[in-house]
Amino acid sequence: MFKFKESRVKLDQIYAMKFSTASAESSKRSRRLLILLFISASLILFFSELLERSMFIDGVWYAVISRNLSEGLGSFWFPQFSETIFPNFHEHPPFIFGLQATFFSVLGDHWLTERFFSFCHYLATGVLIARLWRKGSKSWPLLQGYWIIPLLLWQVNLVTYYFQPANLLDASISLLGLASIWCMWQGLHHRGRLAWLALAGFMLVVGFLSKGVVALYPLAFIPLYGWICRGYTFKQIFLNTAWVGVSFVLLLGLLVMVNPMAYESLAKYVDVQLLASLRGERRLYYYRSNRFYTVIQLVWVLVPMILLLLTSLGVKRWMKLELQPEEVEKRRYTRNLAFTYFALGLSASLPIMISPRQAIPYLLPSIPFFSLAFAWWAGPSLIQFLQQWQERWSLSFRIVKGGGWLAVLLGLVICTMKVGDINGRDAGVIQDSNLIGQVVGENKTISSTTYNMYISGYLMRFDKISIDTTDTKHPYLLSKKDEPIDQTQYVKIPLPTMEYDLYERRPEDDFFTQHSNK
Repeated sequence: MFKFKESRVKLDQIYAMKFSTASAESSKRSRRLLILLFISASLILFFSELLERSMFIDGVWYAVISRNLSEGLGSFWFPQFSETIFPNFHEHPPFIFGLQATFFSVLGDHWLTERFFSFCHYLATGVLIARLWRKGSKSWPLLQGYWIIPLLLWQVNLVTYYFQPANLLDASISLLGLASIWCMWQGLHHRGRLAWLALAGFMLVVGFLSKGVVALYPLAFIPLYGWICRGYTFKQIFLNTAWVGVSFVLLLGLLVMVNPMAYESLAKYVDVQLLASLRGERRLYYYRSNRFYTVIQLVWVLVPMILLLLTSLGVKRWMKLELQPEEVEKRRYTRNLAFTYFALGLSASLPIMISPRQAIPYLLPSIPFFSLAFAWWAGPSLIQFLQQWQERWSLSFRIVKGGGWLAVLLGLVICTMKVGDINGRDAGVIQDSNLIGQVVGENKTISSTTYNMYISGYLMRFDKISIDTTDTKHPYLLSKKDEPIDQTQYVKIPLPTMEYDLYERRPEDDFFTQHSNK
């Protein structure tokens, strides 16, 4: 009888070992499939945009300012776009321009330089998302290994794949916000609490020096995390948050006290950009005046994540998926984390309503937090489904995996075709900029009857050509296509341009101007 029980115990141990091995192997296959899907999505959605010659116009301007800094035009606290347009650029604080200038100093003046800068943002942001996921899922090893789930949700989001490659300051704010929250989380759970929290304050200073007050949303982390996940007292929440805030104020205050140019630069930013924007004085063609515009767009961009959550709940009920008893408490904690990060996403997006200027790229810093939140909500059911899928419908799983490899190959082909490509939005202005640059040459100033961010941005980016809308005495004149001008002073140059015409001053008019000046 004793031998029978002993044999039964050994059989149970062997069965458990086999089940554990099979489960571990199943998890590996599931993760490989998700990684494959992430790589294919990255290639098709992100890298295909990154490798284009076209770029969102704000990113073109930021590349020009950074290139100029690397070549000694302007200074860190007083950067320059061109000699005629924003000779002192104070639309945003200068840190990111200075950082990107180092990339131009090392890599040279090439259109791929700002793309590589954006790729570094993308890579660092992805690493931080994965690190935050692993830290939050530390007590649940199975869930911890699926760091690819939030990355996949982040990647397939429209805001990420459309604006992350665009060299926008919002991508920097997203990265710095994640870094600040990582430091706060470390400080709440490890030794050297004050040092970690002070480092978080330093990250906020860097964020403020990149895009002003919009970078301060991470201050909501400790109150949200302490209240939802840890049940901290008001005193604990206040003291920890205050230390981060005091570190931010002291570091920023020390900077402006020691460096008068920093104070003058930031004061001009507050005056010409921040206060003017709040008064509704600074608007561009792509901004919306409806204060609910960005929030409405947020609902739309979250639809894929919401659908994933609803699908996971439906699959859980259909397949009757249940957690093990020891996983129930872990599940409760990750749900609280999901609520925390969802609230963080709202804290990074809803305050935008204060400004009369509304634009979709402003949502970029909030998307990683929503991705983490929905991944924690849907992750356990999704993992269980993937494991059941392999056991019940292994053929379809292998077919999907094969489709994933085909998608990767397709993504590589698309990226190869997209290198240096020009999309429909920029086709006309880029062609015109190249043709104008060939005639005018580099480092020149031309007169213009019109002002447009696109043509001025690409002319400066490609050939360092400034446009002057206040003076018509330069050798060349730019105007909108077929716009009537004084034909006695300029003669039209026959170029196959699409949106703009280039004129050259008549030789006899130059001769008369030179002698009359004498």
